[in-house]
Amino acid sequence: MRPSQSRGWGEVECQLDTGASCNVMSKEDFFRISGKYDLRGQRHSDARLHLYDGSIMKPLGRYTVEVHHGLTKCQLEFEIVHSSQKPLLSATSCQEMGLVMIHSVVDTMPPHNDPLIDRYADVFQGIGCFDGEYHMTMDTSI
Repeated sequence: MRPSQSRGWGEVECQLDTGASCNVMSKEDFFRISGKYDLRGQRHSDARLHLYDGSIMKPLGRYTVEVHHGLTKCQLEFEIVHSSQKPLLSATSCQEMGLVMIHSVVDTMPPHNDPLIDRYADVFQGIGCFDGEYHMTMDTSI
């Protein structure tokens, strides 16, 4: 994400979080990109952020910034929080900026001419489940 260059701001690396419903930025990143030294004058936020660990965080304020990514330019609103994490972009912002595309799951098979698909049609319908237990090994380097 690159905030508007009219103020001489630099680039800010963001984390894409398609599970997030709002954009979040640390107080330190806010100070760095806005050129401000305190949060006075920022819009009040009534949001209550529900974190993945079940805790709730109250934002310090709300800030709107024009961001650029390639040729895309957007006005994004960020909740300002006490955090050391890089800024998070929500699912909506990621889609608006063309960073991710969300596709719907289709529950029906398109027309085909494959006898194998006809023979095992039940495998291609709905959401499947494995019988018994299934173990997955995760590669922690990814």
